[in-house]
Amino acid sequence: MAQKKATIIKVSDDKVSIGMEDGSFFDVSRKELDFTPKIGDDVSVFSSGDLVIVTKVDFVKEKVAHNEINNTDKPPYVQQDFSTPNADVVSQVPYSQNFEKKYDIEKIIYGIASVIALVFIILVYRECDGSSYRADEKKEMKREIQMYVSAGEILSAYNGNEIAADAKYKGKRVAITGCVVDFFRGVDAGIISLANKISLNSCSWFSNGSVDAYFRDERQLKKAAQLRKGNKVMVQCTITNGSDNSVEADFCTITK
Repeated sequence: MAQKKATIIKVSDDKVSIGMEDGSFFDVSRKELDFTPKIGDDVSVFSSGDLVIVTKVDFVKEKVAHNEINNTDKPPYVQQDFSTPNADVVSQVPYSQNFEKKYDIEKIIYGIASVIALVFIILVYRECDGSSYRADEKKEMKREIQMYVSAGEILSAYNGNEIAADAKYKGKRVAITGCVVDFFRGVDAGIISLANKISLNSCSWFSNGSVDAYFRDERQLKKAAQLRKGNKVMVQCTITNGSDNSVEADFCTITK
């Protein structure tokens, strides 16, 4: 069975004219075609004796096969010769490649946006004067002092009756005097532990318990860095919690 390439040159209601490469043509009945003929369609003509079969050429598959054979280093579905009449059919990049490129670009844009958002949040959080505490914390640190006590007095109160001590000290802005016994660097703030003082002039190293003063302001942390164990100090804090051997004081500032 011989095969020849041809082109549909005319279409009517009942017949289709097929033009051959040598310039000749012949007519076939539309009923004999298993596709909808259009003028310009490339077809293959198979003949054997009086039997003639006309099939439509799958243009895209032929071009892909041609590229795979002659351009093995180039991705499939990419047409290099844009001078052909149907170049727009085969010159498209595969959908999967377009999707991957678009997805990569979206990931880059999302990453940049996330970094910008993080920087913006940090800038908003920080105060203009360089301190890292929030406005409500700054306000708390400036509250008026309500009472003056020693570390020994407040520890003694909690050791005697925690309920009564809470009623007297908890939530109050208090100036506490004591002797530094230790330093800690926490996640949120630095802490100075104040020993239970027997008197304002001496510290008892055998006392039970301590007042833990939390510092949130970077400037106050720098002041705390200047202290040494045994130094006498006064801090202004808000009492937040207490037990028989430990009292927690937050939003502290060092006065002397």
